[in-house]
Amino acid sequence: MVTAETSTIITLTDEEWQQAIAMGKRRDVWAEDRHLPQTDGTYSMNHLTSHVQGAGGEIAAARYYEIKWDATINTFRKIPDLVCCEVRSTGFVRPWLRIKETDKPGKSSWPFLSLLYVGNKTYELKGWIYGYEGMLHGYWHEPDEYSTKPEWRVPHGDEILKPPFVLQPVLLKLRELGDMRAVS
Repeated sequence: MVTAETSTIITLTDEEWQQAIAMGKRRDVWAEDRHLPQTDGTYSMNHLTSHVQGAGGEIAAARYYEIKWDATINTFRKIPDLVCCEVRSTGFVRPWLRIKETDKPGKSSWPFLSLLYVGNKTYELKGWIYGYEGMLHGYWHEPDEYSTKPEWRVPHGDEILKPPFVLQPVLLKLRELGDMRAVS
């Protein structure tokens, strides 16, 4: 349910968390079979955790915005995570919205949702921005201990992040136009 908060806490149900685990495992196997690095360019040992937390973030955002979640694998360069939005989940180690250089070609006009996984099936939806807003020079970071690839990083506390509820009218308009399926 959308409320006028600057951020919101979403705790997944046991069933939703099991869906996140199942999809995370499927994504992990798919990536491992192809010897793909994580999106930060590393081959770290927490790859399964990253996939599970990512799927859980998508589920949390879908529930918050009352959007049907179409669990997908290998669509990161073709279609958004939630109909028109990219969903980026992270843990406390990286408290910022990551926008990758590979996002630039086609995703700069998409909304990017930023979620922080706080543990125990719980996420904090921190806010959102359009991709082009986060692709500003001041947010650019060269490779470092957090990523072997350059990327934009918008801190969760930055005022450029819009509150989650501000995206709701955009999503409702898309739903009216038939571009989005609502949760039944």
